[in-house]
Amino acid sequence: MAAKLEAGREYGIWWFNTKRTTRSYVSKVGANGKEYAEQQRLKAKPKDEWIAVPVPLDNDYNMARSLVDGAREAMKSHARNYRRTSRAWELAGGVLFCAECGLRMSFANIKRKSGKLTPCYRCQAHRKNGHKEGCVNARHYRAEELEERA
Repeated sequence: MAAKLEAGREYGIWWFNTKRTTRSYVSKVGANGKEYAEQQRLKAKPKDEWIAVPVPLDNDYNMARSLVDGAREAMKSHARNYRRTSRAWELAGGVLFCAECGLRMSFANIKRKSGKLTPCYRCQAHRKNGHKEGCVNARHYRAEELEERA
């Protein structure tokens, strides 16, 4: 790989294969009968399994348009299927990140004291690990406000 890099250019490293993702579906009885929810668990892989990918740091690196279009077309089949209760918006697809810890923000319908559901985004680290071990960003951000700003 190193022999194929251009001399005189600066490169950074992006690490691939750093985590193992395990997804499973669990069923629970809801108002409409049996409902299925996806559970996802992440586990860090040993460093000897990581793959270093060189990334050019200068801004004059141009990719062929056909390569970009081909990659986008290939990724269409990998789009996550969100339940009807989720937002039909790009932020729910994983482009919104926590400013404190860098993890993705997840979508949630928060039940208020009045019983009304309010669509929000929240940090996954705080949700998964709790207040003490998780992210200090414990806020729930209203979906309408974030989506409007985006």
